[in-house]
Amino acid sequence: MSLDWSLGEVEALSAKAARGAGRAYGVAQEAGYATAWLCARGYDGAGAMAALLRATEGVAHTDLGPEVAGPLCPLVLGCFLSDGGAWRDWARPIHVPLILAPFVIPAQSAIILQAGQAGLKLSAQGALIGADPGSDPVEVQISSCAPFDPQPLRSRAGVTPAARDALMALAERTYAPATAASRAKGAGDGGSAPHADVSPRTD
Repeated sequence: MSLDWSLGEVEALSAKAARGAGRAYGVAQEAGYATAWLCARGYDGAGAMAALLRATEGVAHTDLGPEVAGPLCPLVLGCFLSDGGAWRDWARPIHVPLILAPFVIPAQSAIILQAGQAGLKLSAQGALIGADPGSDPVEVQISSCAPFDPQPLRSRAGVTPAARDALMALAERTYAPATAASRAKGAGDGGSAPHADVSPRTD
């Protein structure tokens, strides 16, 4: 059964987990954004992010970008595209291709992300429909498609216990080690969800 979290909570945890997995601060912020963005559209963003961080843990940032051989990271590629890089049909697979969606919103009309056997349709308004292509690395092709009606955005995120545990395990690496003094004051008591006072981007 999925846990009911706010989008802000899942964004904050995913960003912290990305930092724990060794991602730079800016990339980690994009990880949080992408997770909340997918959850708002009914996808398992937390599970997708946990799968990506596990698959790429310990791999240098420079070995995950578009300039090198091997599977691409959708976060690194997403940051590359956000910074003005041009999409091209890379002839190699991309880890957890669902995470690409928040970074390739078309300027107009709609596009389809063909990832293996799955096709995800993405509109200029940020609507997303289609089957989750899964976490295995696959090649992704992007082409135009007919416009479609958007689905209502969700204000809450469904987070599976497995995804929560995986993200929290990574996030805990960012915490300062407990001391006798901090334990005496009750630090580190934990909770079912991280506290967050940030509002997730939903554009």
